[in-house]
Amino acid sequence: ATQPMEVLAYDQWAGTRAGTFVPAKAGGGGDYRLPKATTFSVKIPKGTKALDGDLLKDDYAFTFETERPRVVRTTPYQAAKGLKPDATFELYFDQSVDLAEITKNISLTVGKDQKPFTAEKKDPTNDKLWLFKPSAPLALASDITIRVKEGFKGKEGPLPLEAEQSFGFETYGPLTVEEVRCGYEQAKTTCNASGGLRVSFSNPVKAKDIKRAISVDGGLAIKWPSWVEDNDTYESIDVGGRYLPGKVYTLTVKTPLSDVYGQALAAPVAKKLEFGDVPALARIGVTDGVLEASAKRQINVGHINVSDLEVGAMKLSEDDILAIESANVSFDAVVKRPGLKKTKVKQGRKNVVEQHLISLDDVLGAKVRAPFLITQQYTSGGAKAVDRSVVQLTDLALSAKVSRLGTVVYVSKLGSAQPVKGASVRIRRPSGQAAQKQTDDQGLATFTPSEFTPKFEDEKAIVFASTEDDFAYKPVSDNVENWEFDPNGLMRLRIAS
Repeated sequence: ATQPMEVLAYDQWAGTRAGTFVPAKAGGGGDYRLPKATTFSVKIPKGTKALDGDLLKDDYAFTFETERPRVVRTTPYQAAKGLKPDATFELYFDQSVDLAEITKNISLTVGKDQKPFTAEKKDPTNDKLWLFKPSAPLALASDITIRVKEGFKGKEGPLPLEAEQSFGFETYGPLTVEEVRCGYEQAKTTCNASGGLRVSFSNPVKAKDIKRAISVDGGLAIKWPSWVEDNDTYESIDVGGRYLPGKVYTLTVKTPLSDVYGQALAAPVAKKLEFGDVPALARIGVTDGVLEASAKRQINVGHINVSDLEVGAMKLSEDDILAIESANVSFDAVVKRPGLKKTKVKQGRKNVVEQHLISLDDVLGAKVRAPFLITQQYTSGGAKAVDRSVVQLTDLALSAKVSRLGTVVYVSKLGSAQPVKGASVRIRRPSGQAAQKQTDDQGLATFTPSEFTPKFEDEKAIVFASTEDDFAYKPVSDNVENWEFDPNGLMRLRIAS
């Protein structure tokens, strides 16, 4: 149907070709909302004249409709479970509706049986929000469905709901243990020891009652999540502890145990779960960076259930460092560099963390401090796993001020923060001659622009510093700032030419 009345409006123009038709209240007073669930027709009549005198040759017409009635929210929410027998339902509509339409077009079903209900406005002044009360208590362990039939109409306009709406809920049933399973980490057929176990109930149960009811054989001390409070209620809960890989555990849920509705678990539940072996894993005991000279001169490589672990170690020269840091070489290229000493590590005991020790005296020489490389490769889960660490064992600290006007390198002691006099400082790129100076009494080495000028994009130069018993480095890119002050005193990004 077409709304027969005319709608008052005012126009808003954007230039001379685009206009907005804004509904207005009779007699003024601001914008007017069009009635919902209504079809409207718009026509620009034939003969409408433009500013240049042109006339519209034919009528231009179209229709549109405002939103039809529907339920936009329910309380409880759609698909809610655990409803009590005395549950009621709130339905919020997108427009005003009346009781006659509700009685005619809305039904309440429990299981397969339609049940009577009453409906009333929750707020007498709001005919969009309605409270539905079943005439009898809802049966337990039942599916509840509220249906709004096609053809349901609102009060504002004649257009009906086009497709049926359906909202499902469930009342609570008897207390059962729904599932005992592996925790958040699970292998294909077994549990992972780090993941623990998880128990799920059909209804909420107080945490303090769950803690009393659950036990794991072998006297395993259960570690409950730190956030669990005794009076909190849970349907699922993690059962942590120091589970051992390669072992079978039996988790038991004992009786008596009751849910928040006072229903008791009918009988104890026990389930066996197997924890598999720990997946093959190895870790180098140091990451990229600086290892202070006072540190222990050995590196641990931890490994568990690895059958083919190969560990490599080498002292790094300036050429090695330039290749690794500047060229970003692949792992396969790194392990092929001359000087890398590889060791095949014997497989350890099953599911026990073993340690392979690398002596830095063997790698660097007794009491020598210098950069070094540790590599590892092995097979885990049928795939090749690789890792490397580039580390500097040193007591030298390097900092630099780098610019086109000159570069200053400061060398000091990490342990005492004192400047280092007479250190050899070299700035090298992967190709070309090195710029070389010695530090003065204040630990400073100064380079003129002719000796070294930094790039501000893709700078691959490295600052090396060495003394009789120590050697360290730092990429120049760590000290290059790509920001500068313009003539007006504003900081801006420096664009390299």
